[in-house]
Amino acid sequence: MGLQEDFEEYAAKAKTLPENTTNENKLILYGLYKQATVGPVNTSRPGIFNMRDRAKWDAWKAVEGKSKEEAMSDYITKLDVSRPLRPPPKRTPVPRSEEGRGLPAMEKNVVMICAAVSFLGLLSAALGFAAEATRIRVSDVQTSTLGQCTYPRSPSLALGLLAAVALMIAQAIISTVAGCICCTKYPNPSDTNWTIGMIAFVAS
Repeated sequence: MGLQEDFEEYAAKAKTLPENTTNENKLILYGLYKQATVGPVNTSRPGIFNMRDRAKWDAWKAVEGKSKEEAMSDYITKLDVSRPLRPPPKRTPVPRSEEGRGLPAMEKNVVMICAAVSFLGLLSAALGFAAEATRIRVSDVQTSTLGQCTYPRSPSLALGLLAAVALMIAQAIISTVAGCICCTKYPNPSDTNWTIGMIAFVAS
């Protein structure tokens, strides 16, 4: 059989991988399969909040320098029955007192980003309510005998501007970590409706 026929046969075998196949090996196989069937990466990298698709995209990106034939050959070698996939390492039992301590680096980053954006959102809301509460009302305006109006000082304008700045910072954080339509490093997929996306971005 030729390389193409062998590849298709092994691709069919890959649908029933052993249960002890590690996620690392699954990602390697995914990247090689996409490189062999599609070619180099042709989509933008998923955002940080979509960790599953982001890891698959990274695995594909890691082998984009291989030719179609090289990717097929490496895929077959990885699945060769004479070279069983490496089983997952034995997990050392974790004492109950230490369970729940610590999170993977990616999850910690997501938690920190969500906390920062949430804080900025609450701060903006609080500043907005404070601006509304301190705005100048008609009853606060004093009129002199000459018909001149005297307006008392109010921090409402400054509070409103601070609320807007807090929202802008939150939007910038989200756009930076998740990837916005106007600052992505990679080409947009062909099915992306850029106009609608831009309108939604500006509105937000």
